[in-house]
Amino acid sequence: MVALYSFITFFSTSKVIKGMIAAVVPVVAVMLGVMAYEFGEKALKGLGWYAGAAALAGSFLLLQVLAVHPAVVILLFLLYGAFHHRFVQLLKSKRHKEGERSTWSG
Repeated sequence: MVALYSFITFFSTSKVIKGMIAAVVPVVAVMLGVMAYEFGEKALKGLGWYAGAAALAGSFLLLQVLAVHPAVVILLFLLYGAFHHRFVQLLKSKRHKEGERSTWSG
């Protein structure tokens, strides 16, 4: 990477290198867009619509409205991801126990 960067900065005045850089920028933009879309799809499948929409709204609120640094938002979502399955299992076990209490067997 360092060698490539040195090569590009050395020849940065060349029209050929400027054209190569100009041609790569839209490709990278489209690749990032596709990657973001696929990530969003997987997040909605894994979390569900309600939690996915809450995550989207929460991240928008933190990043755009409250101007929290993106690294802090990423850290918060990593921490949530570390405990997500335990939280879901806890909710399911509570629902299951409530269902056992409310059923009439008589």
